[in-house]
Amino acid sequence: DTLDQMCGQMSCSRKTKRWPLCIFYGMINIMIVNSYVIYVHNKTSKGEKPLSRRNFAKELHSELVKPWLERRMQYQFLAHPLRQSIAAILCCEAPVDQRDHPPVQQEARGRKICGFCPSK
Repeated sequence: DTLDQMCGQMSCSRKTKRWPLCIFYGMINIMIVNSYVIYVHNKTSKGEKPLSRRNFAKELHSELVKPWLERRMQYQFLAHPLRQSIAAILCCEAPVDQRDHPPVQQEARGRKICGFCPSK
């Protein structure tokens, strides 16, 4: 059937041994195909050219992940490299923390390590 063929051509599934994840990935694949069919129908009825399925899936992914990334960026104790990566994805500046660093971890040899600053 056409749905299985479209899901097979481009799938978000990952190899897993957990059956709930297999079902979840299958639902996501079906959701992407169904939303693309609706998107193409709406665009063609307006006389506009739709995006390719791959570009549509990328745009859909960005729109679904963006609110979560914005919320994650607000976490106070987020590692600096992770904060920089999120800022790069969101195409914005990473907020600079003006607060004092939290207490540092003590290593066995007595060397202090900050958990939020990059190691090098």
